[in-house]
Amino acid sequence: MDTVPRLFTEAVQILLMKQTNCSGRWARSAFFDRRFKNPAKRVDLHLIENGSAIEYQIKCLESSSVLSLEHTLLKSYELNTIRVYRSILPSAQQLDSRAYLTLRGFISRTESEVKMIIYSFNNNSDVKSLLEAVPRYEAIYFLLSDRKHFLEPMQSMKVKSIAFGEIHMTHYMFSQISAFTENPNFRSLQFTMVKDSEISTRTVFDFLLKRLGKLQSQGKKSYLRHGNCRHNRNRKASNFPSNCKQKELTSNEMYLLVL
Repeated sequence: MDTVPRLFTEAVQILLMKQTNCSGRWARSAFFDRRFKNPAKRVDLHLIENGSAIEYQIKCLESSSVLSLEHTLLKSYELNTIRVYRSILPSAQQLDSRAYLTLRGFISRTESEVKMIIYSFNNNSDVKSLLEAVPRYEAIYFLLSDRKHFLEPMQSMKVKSIAFGEIHMTHYMFSQISAFTENPNFRSLQFTMVKDSEISTRTVFDFLLKRLGKLQSQGKKSYLRHGNCRHNRNRKASNFPSNCKQKELTSNEMYLLVL
C-alpha cells in the first residue's frame, strides 16, 4: 500500500482521523504522526480580484513566507484563513484551472476550522466555489454590503461566529439570524443595523435579549452588548440595564457572545 499515489494516501489518512476506531499501521500513523509529531503549519490563502482576473497568494503564518501551489499538496500545511479582496500583489499568481483544482482540494481536506474575511466580492464563480469547499468555519467576517451568497454557512451550521458589519435587516435576514443563534455550535454574532431596516432595532434587540436569557438558562456564560449598553456577563438577562430595556434605543450596533 506504500506504493499508491500520495494524494490517495493522504485522503485515507484524513478519513482515518475521523474514524479513530480503525486498527492497523495507517490508523496509528494518521492519528499520532499528524497530531503530535508533525503539527501542520498554518496557511493564509489570499483570493484577489484584479480587474476581471482572479489571482491568489498562499502564505505561511509561521514564517511569513509566500508558498508555491505545490506546498498545498503536503500534509505539513493546513488552511487557517481565507481573505477575499480587491488589490494588486506583485507576488500573486493567476488562478488558472490547475490552481483552482489544487486549491479546492487543499481547502476541502483541511481538518481545522477556517476563518474567512471578505473585504470585497464580485460574485466570481470560481471564488464562490472555493469558499463553498470549506468543511467548517470558525468565524466569518463580512466587510461588504451584499452577503446573500454567504448565508449558506449559516444555514448549514458550518460556522460558529459571524461579524456582518452594517446590514439592512430585512425579514429574511432576521429569520436567518434567528435560526443561526439557535445553532448548538453558535458562538457569536455582531452587526450594525441600517436605520431604515424593515425590522426595527427594538424588535431585534428584544429577540437577542430573550435569546441571551435562554442561553443562560442552558448554563452557558453569555454576553450581550448594544452600543454603549453592556450586559454584565455575571448577571442574568433580566438584569440588563433598564435604560436599554425601557427607553428608545439610540444605537444600531449589537453583539451577542457565548463564552
